[in-house]
Order: sequence, then C-alpha cells, then structure tokens
Amino acid sequence: SDVVLQPSTVPTDYAVVRFSNTSYVAWKNMTIEAASQTYARGFVLDNTNRNITIDGNVINLPDVSSSSTSIAGVYDSGLLDTNLVVTNNIINDGSYSVYIYGTGTSSLQPGTVISNNSMNSFSYRGIAAYYLVAPVISGNNINMDNNTYSSVSGMYLSYLDDGLQITNNKLNLEAPVDGYGIYLSSSDG
Repeated sequence: SDVVLQPSTVPTDYAVVRFSNTSYVAWKNMTIEAASQTYARGFVLDNTNRNITIDGNVINLPDVSSSSTSIAGVYDSGLLDTNLVVTNNIINDGSYSVYIYGTGTSSLQPGTVISNNSMNSFSYRGIAAYYLVAPVISGNNINMDNNTYSSVSGMYLSYLDDGLQITNNKLNLEAPVDGYGIYLSSSDG
C-alpha cells in the first residue's frame, strides 16, 4: 500500500479508523501501523453501519500475550451492522484479528463476509464472531505463534445461524497451550 496511517497516540477507544453511522464505504489498500501502541484497534465499527468493505489493508498491532478486545484488527461490537465485508487483509499480532459481536439472538447481524485474509501471530482468537445470520467465513489463512494467551482459538464462533458457511480456511495453531482450531456453538447452517 502507498499510504501508511501511523498514529502517535490512539483515542480512549483505541480506534485508528472509525466507522460510525456510515454507509457504502470501501477502505482499500492502506497500512495501519499501530504496533508501537499499548492498545489499538485497526478498524472500529460503532453505532449502525451498512455496506462497509475493508479490503486489501495491512494492519500491524502490538505483539502481546493477552485476551483483551482492545487489541484487534477489526472490531465491531454491539449494534446491528449490515453487509460488513472484511477481505484480502493482512492482520499481524494483537489479541484478536477480527472480532464481530452482533446485538443478540433476537436480531442477528446480516451480510457478514470474512474472506481471504491472512491473520498472523494473534495471541487469543483469529476470528471471534457472535450473533450473525448467514455469515461467510472463507479462504482465510490463520496462523498463530508461540506468544499466546493461556488458551487460544483459530475461530471462536457462536450464534451463527441460517446459512452459515465456513469453507477453505487454513489454520496453523502451533502454540503449546489449550484451545481449539474451530470452536462452534449454538449455530446452524
């Protein structure tokens, strides 16, 4: 990428790039250099967002041994976003590569696609996804190193319903700790 975002500090919610009540935006081919921060989230989605694409970016996070959601490549929590696409990115280090938490069982978040990303050296979860309807998780390379938290998961997935697709992902989890390649609960295809 030709453009590098390297903040000297991040705000109290740790966002380098924030989408808030945003629609029809594609963020492409940039580098977010946040490895020198104590806490950082490459992309944060708050309030309600629609049709957001995060494509072809490099996100460098702090190298930690932590389960904190304050250190994530893509962080989307608590509101009903629609059609979030996270594709072709390289996400290095952090606790989570991608963390997406919909609103709950009464209103599942639709249109989420996590595809063709390279997630490297995270310490806790490569992908954590909760409360989504018909998500697609496909073609990701998920690689963990030995600087991990006490338990790890390549994918930790819960309440993913009505057409869940998990295909063609590669997981390389070599850490000498407890955990799962894929943890899937309360979900249906």
